[in-house]
Amino acid sequence: STTTGAIALSQTIQSVTGTISIAAGNGLTLGAGADITSTAGALGLDAGSGALQMTGDTQVDAGSGRVTLQADGDITLGKFSTTDTGEFSITAGGAVLDAGDSPPDIAAASATLVIRAADGVGHASAGGGTLETQVARLDLVNTGSGDVYLENTGALTIVQLDQQAAGLVDVLTLDGALTLGATIASGAAVSATSGDVSLYAGGDTGAVRLN
Repeated sequence: STTTGAIALSQTIQSVTGTISIAAGNGLTLGAGADITSTAGALGLDAGSGALQMTGDTQVDAGSGRVTLQADGDITLGKFSTTDTGEFSITAGGAVLDAGDSPPDIAAASATLVIRAADGVGHASAGGGTLETQVARLDLVNTGSGDVYLENTGALTIVQLDQQAAGLVDVLTLDGALTLGATIASGAAVSATSGDVSLYAGGDTGAVRLN
């Protein structure tokens, strides 16, 4: 860790049961060869006042560990996987972006993906475009600007999707039901200001369900 400067990683990091925590003062970069592997310990990446930047080839296998990502700037995701059933947490002072296409950026089939962003989630064309996930539940708030583009493999329950910016919302499942809860103060699982909202459940088991 460092309290003032940036950290750039280019080599692999491995742990069995220990916690992996990497904290930078102003920016954290994980190159294509900076793969991280853990069996059970928690994994935390904190870019401080800068951006958290990964490539589409950066692989992070947290085993059964809980994952927490933080940055005051943008967070650009590589490929994460975990079997943890709790929260996979992402907090960005900027946007949450996809560094590259499939496989999913976040493979955490039993987890709740919690995103707090200020400048959008995914993008129509930049980088890898739509954020690709494989999670059980989604709790997402975008506050400042930008759109929300998210594609989930399998069924997805939206606990909360609060688009406070003027951008659009485009959320779909490739093969599974899309279930809407009702946890926002307004009583709606999905809330937007002025942008279009598109919800689509694909595949043979696709259906949009209201709780």
